[in-house]
Amino acid sequence: MLTDLNWPSLQSRRRICDLGMFYKIHRGQVNFSIPYELTSVPAYGRTRKSHDFKIRLPFSSVDAYKHSFNVRSIPAWNALPADVVGSASHPEFIRRVSTTLTSYAESKGLEEVPDFRQFKNLQFLWLNKNKLRNLNCFDGNYQLRELYLQDNMIAALNGSLRHLTCLQVLLLNGNQLLKLTDVIHELRAMQSLETLNLFANPLAQDYDYRSYVIHHVPSLQLLDRKEISKAEKSKAKKKYDAERDCMKESLAFGRRGYCSQERVYSPSLSRTDESCHHSQAVVGVP
Repeated sequence: MLTDLNWPSLQSRRRICDLGMFYKIHRGQVNFSIPYELTSVPAYGRTRKSHDFKIRLPFSSVDAYKHSFNVRSIPAWNALPADVVGSASHPEFIRRVSTTLTSYAESKGLEEVPDFRQFKNLQFLWLNKNKLRNLNCFDGNYQLRELYLQDNMIAALNGSLRHLTCLQVLLLNGNQLLKLTDVIHELRAMQSLETLNLFANPLAQDYDYRSYVIHHVPSLQLLDRKEISKAEKSKAKKKYDAERDCMKESLAFGRRGYCSQERVYSPSLSRTDESCHHSQAVVGVP
């Protein structure tokens, strides 16, 4: 619904508000000051394009403190360009932060997009409802957290997203993705990925597609707009761990080990010959 209404996500709005508060603290517009020991960032923590008002990230071992205002906002504040931090007023700062962190290019009919490498701090990007076929524009955008690519014409990812390990939301529904194993290989390094949508792609018709994705991307909490339950995760783990152990035994002893007759997704089988292969296996045909 947020995408249809062209509204930024709640996380995006919270991030901008947090940074706005940091700007007020930095300018002395609120009755709060940051301890000196947190403001003395060593010289190696600064670059030519960064600002001189970085804040040292305090050590935190408790989850409640890790997600507190200070700790969750300091990395984003430190990553801002100097010209954004040097804004003359709070409204100007908010406008520049919104432009720096978010980009909208949906429903433009685009067949290709320019390289976003110059926007190194980009965290939220909307490219949905275009005509994109290839994705080769994210080489330098390592901080991307939410990427909206639904309703395009993407048939393969070809390593274009593998380096985006900070992604938390990825929408790819309504495309033409065919190979589930290739997509999963692309997502395996994304340990923060919580929301994924692959609905209305040809690969979503593969047998046991949902369990296969749940097992191989364990950080997911929402798949195809449906929450993943603990029972689903447990079932997928039991199913695919058993299949893996069976394959290891077969390789180790040079013989076919006993495997469960429960069907699982197999990348070596296409949807056209899967049923035939399964019927042969049941009657014992080699």
